[in-house]
Amino acid sequence: ADVVYCGNCGLKMDYKGSMSKPYFICRHKKQVGTASTCSEHRYYTEIVESAVRSVLLKQLTELELMNVKIQSINKRMSGDKNDSPKLKKQIDALKNDKTTAYELYANGRISKEEYIAKRDSIKERISKVEKKLMTAETPSLKRSELSRSTDRYLELGKDLRASKELSREQLDAFIDKVIIHDEKHIEVIFKFSDLFEELYKGAQEEMVECS
Repeated sequence: ADVVYCGNCGLKMDYKGSMSKPYFICRHKKQVGTASTCSEHRYYTEIVESAVRSVLLKQLTELELMNVKIQSINKRMSGDKNDSPKLKKQIDALKNDKTTAYELYANGRISKEEYIAKRDSIKERISKVEKKLMTAETPSLKRSELSRSTDRYLELGKDLRASKELSREQLDAFIDKVIIHDEKHIEVIFKFSDLFEELYKGAQEEMVECS
């Protein structure tokens, strides 16, 4: 009840829970009278909770799908660890190529321009392989934290699918604010909204690293 707000004035709505049919109502009209543009419509709890539960289930489904994507990337990244020896050999071979190119230039067998072109090309290739090696050998702390946060929310949401009502624990865990514009337009702001953004950003970054 303490997270429900009026979409018109922004004030927290009053909860009338002692009635046979509990409801929410905006307090602004009562406070300022005719100067208020807010409605005195009663938004029954069962309707509000049903709308919130429906949106929450959709969000949890999207979160679950995003988590599967992250887990797939994690598995792929973990598999890259097996490539470390091969990547190290590639780096050593490229460093040898750079040394050979310099020796050819020093002996007058290639021009300065040819040497510089070869050197810069080899340096660029070394940089790319070193980046892959770093990714393979360094676990992503941020990736692990995101996975743990996602698992925590998904674990809390398991009981939601089996129940028809939102429990106080679920409300506290998932809902930051409910904004009622009217019965057909109920906006829900979730506590894990930032997690969605971080998961998406993290997934994009990891896909770049894997490429």
